[in-house]
Amino acid sequence: MVQDEGLAEPDKLLDIRALTVALPPEADRPHAVEDITLTLNRGEVLCIVGESGSGKSITAHAVMGLLPEPHVRIVGGEIGFEGQAITTLKPAAWRDLRGRRMGMIFQEPMTALNPVMRIGSQIDEVLSAHIKISSSERQKRVVELLDSVGLPDPVQLVDTYPFRLSGGQRQRVMIAAALALEPALLIADEPTTALDVTTQMQILHLIKDLQKKMDMGVLFITHDFGVVTEIADRVAVMQEGRIVEIGTLQQVLNDPQHDYTKRLIAAVPKLREEARSHENEKVVLSTRGVCKTFSQAGGIITQRRVVNAVKNVDLSIRAGETLGLVGESGSGKSTFARCLVRLVDPDSGEIWFANQNIVQLSARSLRRLRPRIQMIFQDPYASLNPRRK
Repeated sequence: MVQDEGLAEPDKLLDIRALTVALPPEADRPHAVEDITLTLNRGEVLCIVGESGSGKSITAHAVMGLLPEPHVRIVGGEIGFEGQAITTLKPAAWRDLRGRRMGMIFQEPMTALNPVMRIGSQIDEVLSAHIKISSSERQKRVVELLDSVGLPDPVQLVDTYPFRLSGGQRQRVMIAAALALEPALLIADEPTTALDVTTQMQILHLIKDLQKKMDMGVLFITHDFGVVTEIADRVAVMQEGRIVEIGTLQQVLNDPQHDYTKRLIAAVPKLREEARSHENEKVVLSTRGVCKTFSQAGGIITQRRVVNAVKNVDLSIRAGETLGLVGESGSGKSTFARCLVRLVDPDSGEIWFANQNIVQLSARSLRRLRPRIQMIFQDPYASLNPRRK
């Protein structure tokens, strides 16, 4: 067992000792988390790093009392929070603790936020469940929270549904809800995974600034060492349910001891000096002047809004070539990709694939062509049918 040397006892916020979490019999291993020990101190950011399936999120859900028992359950060890043992708390005690003293930013905001509730109502739920203040005071507090996480026009956003926000904006709403009652502990479960690098950096700086302002302890879960370098004070590396290395950021990055840590650091992508040329290869797909515009109807007060999502895009992709399409959230990348496979019909322009302008193809012709042009979607939670094997 890797020992974690935290700070002095009065500064200790979270204390996990020899925690073991069992998986169902049909799982690929008996324990999701096995005999892990770590501490988190007030005002500190501890990053838990590891591949998918290493036990990072299970550890976070165990701390929050959100394990799907009895299928996944704690079978050994203990978790202490603010000097109190919390592994055996009753449901009522858990409800009092969550939100008020513990907050969590979940990995996928579109599945964590209720799609049929307005943003303001969802944050208001946190407040009304824990503190007794008037409705007008809660509404004022919701606007303040949205403003504190850097969202534009928070008064208008209160009445907005999650699907109308960008990924970065939804993540900020999750942060506002998690910090509504200024908890002592914030758990962030890969909150920047699906965000572009600019938005990712904004979210990281936001969490770091709020953490310093509130003197919170932050348990930050990620698989990205680039994120770790930006936010961590200490780092715990997990592999197959065990902590294999723990130390300060400088210790782990500059002098890693475990082979697995060394492999993770070595796997951080680096720019290649020169990409191979494909100029002589056959053009597989090309576009000319592709445009797509979205409009939102206006009302008595609001004006009609027009967004030029894609505007006059020309490009070509040759056989054997990988073309990277890069840009911030809202720059039109996903809309353009959906135009390429005709999930969205462009307003104008040409898309040539297999010697055909697929913009002009009928639905029947498209069905015959689809096996040859495939798409991996951004969000597997929304793409895979949860009721089908």
